Amino acid sequence: MLESLTAREKVQAIYIAYLLSLVVMPLAIVGVFFAYKMRQEHRGSWLESHCNWQIQTFWIGSVAFLVGAVTAMLFVGYLIIPIAGLWFLYRIIKGWLKLSENQTVAPKAYGLI
Repeated sequence: MLESLTAREKVQAIYIAYLLSLVVMPLAIVGVFFAYKMRQEHRGSWLESHCNWQIQTFWIGSVAFLVGAVTAMLFVGYLIIPIAGLWFLYRIIKGWLKLSENQTVAPKAYGLI
């Protein structure tokens, strides 16, 4: 089934997996696995920037959620987790919009925005 998808549709499927991971967390792991695979296949193309964006989003988001979970005992985590969720959602939307316009996505400093 995945073989019938274009490369652009596969990258879009990763954004969908990330979006759904806000409800079903393991989908983010599936998404990042495919982002690494797609990055290998599309080195040098405009889709590589999206794969890098998705990989960076996964790792920074994972660290932010982990920090939030650990600091929840201090109640600070209850602020960190929703902020991390909004940041993760922002990155999904920004990347998906750039993909729909066939544009590269370039991360800013430290990949935060």
